[in-house]
Amino acid sequence: MRDARRSAWMFLLLVVLVAAPAYGQMRLLVVEPQSAFFPKKQLAGLKKALCSQAADYRNIELVESAGFEELLKKAGCKGTGNECLKAVGKAAGATQVLFTQVQKLPGRQLVVMRLVDVQTGRQIKNARLRARKGLAALHGSMRKGWVRMFGRLVDCQIRVLSNAIGPDVSLNGRPIGKGPLTIREKLPPGRYTVSLSHPRFLPSERNITIKPDRPRMKVRINLVPRPEDDIPPVVLDSPVLLVTGKSLDDFPSVPGSDEPDDTDEDKPEAIETDADSR
Repeated sequence: MRDARRSAWMFLLLVVLVAAPAYGQMRLLVVEPQSAFFPKKQLAGLKKALCSQAADYRNIELVESAGFEELLKKAGCKGTGNECLKAVGKAAGATQVLFTQVQKLPGRQLVVMRLVDVQTGRQIKNARLRARKGLAALHGSMRKGWVRMFGRLVDCQIRVLSNAIGPDVSLNGRPIGKGPLTIREKLPPGRYTVSLSHPRFLPSERNITIKPDRPRMKVRINLVPRPEDDIPPVVLDSPVLLVTGKSLDDFPSVPGSDEPDDTDEDKPEAIETDADSR
């Protein structure tokens, strides 16, 4: 009975992982849209428009690659199935592949988009959108499909607090600034990692989830002080005078100092006048 329950839970976990949205840091390969009804120049323009969508998604890193046909040869496969897209993604060094196909319908156009995970070869998400004739309508449908694939941008305000003064704050490994601070960015929904580092504290991080209905949040990360032996030395760019309660006369003079010595040689000579001689 226990084995049956365990198998059921493992199967449910696998389903959840496969069906999870494609959020988080990714290396995305955008394949040039495929169609038998559009010239290659227009298809290249559609690919450029898709890639421009990724500029606002900081969790997406576009993978530069050759044409789709060359990638197919490099991967040693034919067709546009998920397994072939998996091989193409591995050949390009990507983690996800976005495949788009444009078909013609009577009086309309059909845009079919698929997002495939390179590691498993499974389809993460898909979208089928109809568009009127014309490139403008086609671009609009592809933008809607992009949002279905990767989520709508959320205008976030993430307040980062800590017990340390001036820690370095990073979001998914990208430096943001010194805390305390508020991260104000438009980000797609998903999981992110807020990291803090400080020379006198051990680094720490916190995972957060950004949701469309939760654009504002407060994150507090308390850092643990480093052991004294692990604290890096402080390098000073200029001399520092330490006040110890001693008189300055007790400190030895520094050779080559530019400060004048308080000696009789530096004092002006007395000039004898007639009044003094009298």
